Formats: sequence, C-alpha cells, structure tokens
Amino acid sequence: MQPRPIAYLNTYLATLCLCASLFFSLSAAAASPLTGKQIENWIASQQALQQWGDANADKIARYEAEMDRTEVNPMDFSAETMLKPLRASGLYSDAESIVKKNGFKTLEEWANMTIRISKAAASIEMDQMPEAFDMAEMQAMMNSQEFSDEQRAMMQQAIDQANMMRKQFTEGITAEDKQAVRPYLQQIMQIMEQES
Repeated sequence: MQPRPIAYLNTYLATLCLCASLFFSLSAAAASPLTGKQIENWIASQQALQQWGDANADKIARYEAEMDRTEVNPMDFSAETMLKPLRASGLYSDAESIVKKNGFKTLEEWANMTIRISKAAASIEMDQMPEAFDMAEMQAMMNSQEFSDEQRAMMQQAIDQANMMRKQFTEGITAEDKQAVRPYLQQIMQIMEQES
C-alpha cells in the first residue's frame, strides 16, 4: 500500500519545520555574544589544563615523539584538530573531566570556546598592529626586477599565508565578542604565549 500524498506531505512539512526550527535556534545560540563568565571559565580551565599537562608531561612527550608531523596543518584551526591528539594519546577523558569542572559540558564545547576567544583576542591584536599584516610593501617589491622568480614565489607564498592568517583570525568575529574579550586580553595573551 502506497502512502497517501497528503500524509506524506504533512510528514515532510513537519520534518522541514523541525529542521528549520533547530537551525534557527542553533544560529541564535551561536550568535549570542561571549560573556565574562564564559571567558573566566575558559581562563580557569586553561590554568587547570596547564597544571594537568605538567603532571602528564611524560605521556604527552611520548605521544608527540610518535606523532606524524606531516599530518599536522598549522593553518587548520578547528575543534577536531585540537582534540585529535587527546583522542590519539588516550588523554581525552582526563582533559574532559577538567573542563567539565570549569563550566563546560564537553571537551568539544571547550574547544569551540577556545577558538572563539583566541580569534577575538587575535583580532584585537591585529586591529592594534595593522602594519604587521600590511602586505602592500612586499607586493610592490615583487614587481621589482631585483628579485628572481624563486624569490618572488617565496614572497607570494608569504603574502598568501599572511592573508590566510588574517582571514582565519578575523572571519566570524563580532564586535560584541571583541568587547567581551578586551578586559581579559592580557591574561588571554599570556596563556597563548605559554602554549606557543
């Protein structure tokens, strides 16, 4: 027996409405500006993870020694990339228990918050030093006959990387997130320096 067209259409419309509702609620949640509490929780989690990392330095060093660095793309700034080493090293559940104690439901939520806060902080820093990412001078140098094709190719690669980095650290960042991060900027930059 074939389904009746009206029943099928109603089911389809109900599913479509549910998907649309879920999409808009997720978009609204993603659009909510960062809060001071979220940033403070993240800072506390970073400090706790640093202590945990110091205590587990041997395990982490063993994993890093065995890691295939050719698979690491430094320009891939995603939650999955951040969490992959923890999964591979067997330290995922330990790290997740730490972030849960600091107000996060999952390690994925923490990783996404890390990206969001880091991007907002980097974006503020880039606003304060626009000359660091101004490639006009290097672009002009490329047109000079003083450089070989190989040197020009290297300059173009540097320009492309700088543009990609600027895009990566400014795309999707709102003025509200930057405003929320600004009072914590010094602490955040210290954390980022310790991790680099």
